[in-house]
Amino acid sequence: MNLELEKPGAGGVGLESSTDNDVFVIQDGEVLYLQGNKAEYFYIINRGKIGLFDKSKDRLFSKNSVGAGEFLCSNNLFSKKHLEYTAIAVESTEIVRIKMSDMKAVINKCPEWVSDIMQTIWGRLEASLNVLDEHQIMDDRIKKKIKMTKEVENRYMESIERFIGGRNQF
Repeated sequence: MNLELEKPGAGGVGLESSTDNDVFVIQDGEVLYLQGNKAEYFYIINRGKIGLFDKSKDRLFSKNSVGAGEFLCSNNLFSKKHLEYTAIAVESTEIVRIKMSDMKAVINKCPEWVSDIMQTIWGRLEASLNVLDEHQIMDDRIKKKIKMTKEVENRYMESIERFIGGRNQF
Protein backbone atom coordinates (compact mmCIF):
# COMPACT_ATOMS: atom_id res chain seq x y z
CA MET A 1 0.00 0.00 0.00
CA ASN A 2 1.61 3.26 -1.13
CA LEU A 3 0.79 6.58 0.48
CA GLU A 4 1.47 10.02 -0.93
CA LEU A 5 2.78 12.25 1.85
CA GLU A 6 3.60 15.91 1.49
CA LYS A 7 6.98 16.99 2.88
CA PRO A 8 6.98 20.71 3.67
CA GLY A 9 10.11 22.81 3.54
CA ALA A 10 12.69 22.21 0.83
CA GLY A 11 10.26 22.82 -1.99
CA GLY A 12 7.66 20.33 -0.74
CA VAL A 13 8.23 16.79 -1.89
CA GLY A 14 5.86 13.88 -2.48
CA LEU A 15 7.01 10.92 -0.40
CA GLU A 16 6.17 7.44 -1.56
CA SER A 17 5.97 5.29 1.55
CA SER A 18 4.96 1.68 2.10
CA THR A 19 4.45 -0.57 5.09
CA ASP A 20 7.39 -2.81 4.03
CA ASN A 21 10.08 -0.13 3.88
CA ASP A 22 10.52 3.61 3.66
CA VAL A 23 11.13 4.53 0.03
CA PHE A 24 10.87 8.10 -1.18
CA VAL A 25 11.94 10.36 -4.02
CA ILE A 26 13.60 13.75 -3.72
CA GLN A 27 14.19 16.12 -6.61
CA ASP A 28 17.25 18.05 -7.79
CA GLY A 29 18.23 20.61 -5.17
CA GLU A 30 16.31 19.09 -2.28
CA VAL A 31 18.22 18.47 0.94
CA LEU A 32 18.38 14.95 2.39
CA TYR A 33 20.25 15.87 5.59
CA LEU A 34 22.49 18.56 7.05
CA GLN A 35 26.13 18.47 8.03
CA GLY A 36 26.62 18.40 11.79
CA ASN A 37 23.32 16.68 12.58
CA LYS A 38 23.06 13.30 14.25
CA ALA A 39 22.74 10.39 11.81
CA GLU A 40 19.32 8.88 12.44
CA TYR A 41 19.05 6.89 9.21
CA PHE A 42 21.04 4.71 6.84
CA TYR A 43 20.22 5.54 3.20
CA ILE A 44 20.45 3.32 0.12
CA ILE A 45 20.28 5.03 -3.27
CA ASN A 46 18.01 3.09 -5.67
CA ARG A 47 18.37 5.51 -8.57
CA GLY A 48 19.63 9.03 -9.09
CA LYS A 49 22.49 10.88 -7.47
CA ILE A 50 23.18 12.64 -4.16
CA GLY A 51 25.93 15.23 -3.83
CA LEU A 52 27.85 15.55 -0.57
CA PHE A 53 28.77 19.14 0.24
CA ASP A 54 30.80 20.93 2.87
CA LYS A 55 29.02 24.14 3.87
CA SER A 56 31.37 26.87 5.02
CA LYS A 57 29.65 30.14 5.94
CA ASP A 58 28.27 31.39 2.63
CA ARG A 59 29.93 28.81 0.32
CA LEU A 60 29.20 25.23 -0.62
CA PHE A 61 32.04 22.89 -1.64
CA SER A 62 31.47 19.61 -3.44
CA LYS A 63 33.23 16.71 -1.71
CA ASN A 64 31.78 13.60 -3.33
CA SER A 65 28.64 12.05 -4.78
CA VAL A 66 26.86 8.72 -4.51
CA GLY A 67 24.60 7.02 -7.03
CA ALA A 68 22.49 3.92 -7.58
CA GLY A 69 23.56 0.97 -5.46
CA GLU A 70 25.58 3.09 -3.06
CA PHE A 71 24.67 4.13 0.46
CA LEU A 72 25.05 6.98 2.93
CA CYS A 73 25.82 7.10 6.66
CA SER A 74 27.63 3.75 6.79
CA ASN A 75 30.41 5.31 8.88
CA ASN A 76 27.80 6.18 11.51
CA LEU A 77 26.98 2.53 12.14
CA PHE A 78 30.12 2.12 14.25
CA SER A 79 30.68 5.60 15.58
CA LYS A 80 28.72 8.39 17.19
CA LYS A 81 30.14 10.99 14.81
CA HIS A 82 27.79 13.60 13.45
CA LEU A 83 27.11 13.87 9.73
CA GLU A 84 30.24 15.11 7.99
CA TYR A 85 28.55 16.66 4.94
CA THR A 86 25.25 18.06 3.75
CA ALA A 87 23.52 15.69 1.29
CA ILE A 88 21.59 17.25 -1.60
CA ALA A 89 19.94 15.54 -4.57
CA VAL A 90 21.61 16.61 -7.81
CA GLU A 91 18.91 14.85 -9.84
CA SER A 92 15.67 13.05 -9.10
CA THR A 93 16.69 10.36 -6.61
CA GLU A 94 14.86 7.37 -5.14
CA ILE A 95 16.08 6.47 -1.67
CA VAL A 96 15.45 3.69 0.82
CA ARG A 97 15.65 4.99 4.38
CA ILE A 98 16.34 2.59 7.27
CA LYS A 99 16.45 3.68 10.89
CA MET A 100 20.00 3.55 12.20
CA SER A 101 18.70 1.71 15.27
CA ASP A 102 17.26 -1.00 12.98
CA MET A 103 20.60 -1.37 11.17
CA LYS A 104 22.42 -1.66 14.49
CA ALA A 105 19.89 -4.23 15.73
CA VAL A 106 20.63 -6.42 12.69
CA ILE A 107 24.37 -6.14 13.32
CA ASN A 108 23.86 -6.93 17.01
CA LYS A 109 22.04 -10.16 16.11
CA CYS A 110 25.28 -11.46 14.60
CA PRO A 111 27.93 -13.03 16.81
CA GLU A 112 30.05 -10.35 18.49
CA TRP A 113 33.11 -11.27 16.45
CA VAL A 114 31.26 -10.38 13.20
CA SER A 115 30.59 -6.87 14.50
CA ASP A 116 34.22 -6.60 15.67
CA ILE A 117 35.51 -7.61 12.23
CA MET A 118 33.17 -5.16 10.49
CA GLN A 119 34.33 -2.34 12.78
CA THR A 120 37.98 -3.19 12.17
CA ILE A 121 37.55 -3.35 8.40
CA TRP A 122 35.58 -0.10 8.37
CA GLY A 123 38.18 1.63 10.57
CA ARG A 124 41.04 0.53 8.31
CA LEU A 125 39.19 1.58 5.17
CA GLU A 126 38.37 4.97 6.65
CA ALA A 127 42.00 5.48 7.76
CA SER A 128 43.27 4.52 4.30
CA LEU A 129 40.87 6.92 2.59
CA ASN A 130 41.93 9.70 4.97
CA VAL A 131 45.61 9.15 4.11
CA LEU A 132 44.82 9.23 0.39
CA ASP A 133 42.80 12.41 0.86
CA GLU A 134 45.44 14.13 3.03
CA HIS A 135 48.14 13.46 0.44
CA GLN A 136 45.82 14.38 -2.43
CA ILE A 137 46.22 10.95 -4.01
CA MET A 138 42.51 10.53 -4.65
CA ASP A 139 41.31 10.98 -8.20
CA ASP A 140 37.93 11.23 -9.91
CA ARG A 141 37.44 7.45 -9.78
CA ILE A 142 37.35 7.63 -5.98
CA LYS A 143 35.97 11.11 -5.32
CA LYS A 144 33.12 12.01 -7.63
CA LYS A 145 32.76 15.72 -7.04
CA ILE A 146 29.83 17.63 -8.47
CA LYS A 147 30.77 20.43 -10.84
CA MET A 148 28.44 23.32 -10.18
CA THR A 149 28.00 26.85 -11.39
CA LYS A 150 27.55 29.76 -9.01
CA GLU A 151 23.84 29.72 -9.93
CA VAL A 152 23.50 26.06 -8.88
CA GLU A 153 25.49 26.71 -5.69
CA ASN A 154 23.13 29.59 -4.82
CA ARG A 155 20.07 27.41 -5.50
CA TYR A 156 21.45 24.67 -3.22
CA MET A 157 22.25 27.23 -0.51
CA GLU A 158 18.64 28.48 -0.70
CA SER A 159 17.41 24.88 -0.37
CA ILE A 160 19.53 24.47 2.75
CA GLU A 161 18.02 27.61 4.27
CA ARG A 162 14.48 26.40 3.50
CA PHE A 163 15.33 22.99 4.97
CA ILE A 164 16.68 24.60 8.15
CA GLY A 165 13.67 26.92 8.37
CA GLY A 166 11.26 23.99 8.05
CA ARG A 167 13.22 21.84 10.55
CA ASN A 168 12.86 19.00 8.09
CA GLN A 169 14.69 15.72 7.93
CA PHE A 170 14.20 12.88 5.53
